[in-house]
Amino acid sequence: MKENLRYILTLTLICFVTASLLTGVYLLTQPRILEQKEKEKTEALKEVMPEAGYFDAVSEEGKVIYYRAYPSSNKQRLLGFAFTARAQGYSGVIETMAGIDREGKITGVKILQQTETPGLGARISEVLKQKTLYEATKDLFSREKKIDEIPDKPWFCAQFKGKRISDLIVVKTPTEKNIQAITGATISSEALTDSVREKAKEILRYEPRPSKHHGLHNRYGQK
Repeated sequence: MKENLRYILTLTLICFVTASLLTGVYLLTQPRILEQKEKEKTEALKEVMPEAGYFDAVSEEGKVIYYRAYPSSNKQRLLGFAFTARAQGYSGVIETMAGIDREGKITGVKILQQTETPGLGARISEVLKQKTLYEATKDLFSREKKIDEIPDKPWFCAQFKGKRISDLIVVKTPTEKNIQAITGATISSEALTDSVREKAKEILRYEPRPSKHHGLHNRYGQK
């Protein structure tokens, strides 16, 4: 009986110490984690709406549903909207940040999170290098740093830029109008595309479209 009690007390003490350490680590790292997430969100917003210098969050019941994008904090000229879209892919949730201008054209799409199958669905994040083998080898052994070089972007997401909502349809053959599916990963391709299209449609239903003669009106008929 005493032996069992000793084991129980020992296990309890171990659990208590372990839980305390985990709690301490969480409390210490939480601010940095939140700071890093905020930084990633800001970078993603800027990437999908490069002309914007200020983003105004639109919330509903305490939850941000999208952002209005402006050149500056004075909010005198609305450029468009940025939003997060989520969809169930083949292996997990695909989360993206996307931008759309006031005319309904996509300004950019960036993948925030995905757990798709490597070599298949995960190719939605694939970057195609445009350099030749010679150029890539030369850069590998070069000591010069090209700070002004523009980084390559995932080719699948690059297809969205400039397309209207109605054009966001996945097709299997190469096309300039629609979105070309990734070979062997149609589910992932359609999940990402559909989520961006439906969220963009939702925002444009919520927001007024620009008027040629009277500018932008809100839902109450005021400019």
